[in-house]
Amino acid sequence: MKCKWIALLLCGVTALLCTGCDTESSYGDFMETTETIEETEEQIPESIPPVPDITRPEEDTDEQLAIADPTEAESAPHVSGLAGSIWLGKMQEDDTERFFLFYDETNGSYLQQQNGEGMGFTYAVQGETATFHIGDATAQASAQLIWLDSQNVVLKWDDGSREDLTWVRSDPAAGFTFYNNDTLCEMAKTYYEALNGIRPEATAISNLDGTIAIWLYEEMNGVKIDCDWYSIDRYTAKGVDRTYEAIDLTQPGVVPQSPLPDSTLPSETAASTEATGAAETLPLR
Repeated sequence: MKCKWIALLLCGVTALLCTGCDTESSYGDFMETTETIEETEEQIPESIPPVPDITRPEEDTDEQLAIADPTEAESAPHVSGLAGSIWLGKMQEDDTERFFLFYDETNGSYLQQQNGEGMGFTYAVQGETATFHIGDATAQASAQLIWLDSQNVVLKWDDGSREDLTWVRSDPAAGFTFYNNDTLCEMAKTYYEALNGIRPEATAISNLDGTIAIWLYEEMNGVKIDCDWYSIDRYTAKGVDRTYEAIDLTQPGVVPQSPLPDSTLPSETAASTEATGAAETLPLR
C-alpha cells in the first residue's frame, strides 16, 4: 500500500515538471515574437506619412487661396455679361478668329480677323443660352454660354462646334480698330520687298500669344522657298522678324534697329482695319 502512494506521488511530480517545461517554452516563443515585432518597428522609417483620411476632403489653406500677383489681379477688370464689351472669338475646329462687338443688351456686330468683313446682329440671352439673328435674315443661331471666368466664355453652337471668347476691352463704340490678316500680309510683302528687292508670297496664322505669324516665301517650280517669318501685333502692325529684330510694317524700307516695343491693347489710335472683299451676309455658324 505504501509503495502505491509513493508511485502516485512520483507521477504527480513528473506531471508538474512537464507542465513547467511547456510554460517556459511558450513564454520563450512569445518573447521571441515580441522581439521580432520590436525589431520590425525599429526598421520602419520615420519619414513615411500617416495614411490620409480619404473620406474627409482637405480644407483650403491660405497658401492655396493666395493670389500670385495682387497687382495684376487688381488691374484685371471684372466683366459682367457680354454687353458693352469686345470679345475675340476663336473656333476650336479650325482656329479662325473674329471679333464680337456687343454694343448693348440686344445689338452687336462681328468682324472677321482674316479679312475684316462682318455683319451686324441682334441677340438675346436667356439663362445660359444666347440666340443670334444676323442682318436681315430670319434664321437664327443659338449657343450655350459656358462661363470659365469673368473674361472667358465658351459658345457651344447648336451645330456642335465650339468658339472660345476672350474679353478684349470695354466700350465697343469708342473707335475699335485692328489690322486684319489679309492687310497684314500685303504690308509684310511690301516691307520685305523694300528691304530685299523681291516681293514674296505671304500667309498668316494666329500665334498662341495672340500675335499674327506671317510666313513669307517664294514659289519656284512648285516648291516654296522660305524667305522670312514675321510675328506681328494685330493692333499696331509692329513686331519682330525671325532674328527677333523689331520691325514696323507701317514703315516699309526702314531697317529695324530699335528694340521691340511693348504690345498694346487696341485703342482709338490703333490702325484701322480694311476689308479686302465686298461685304456680304456671313452666317455666325
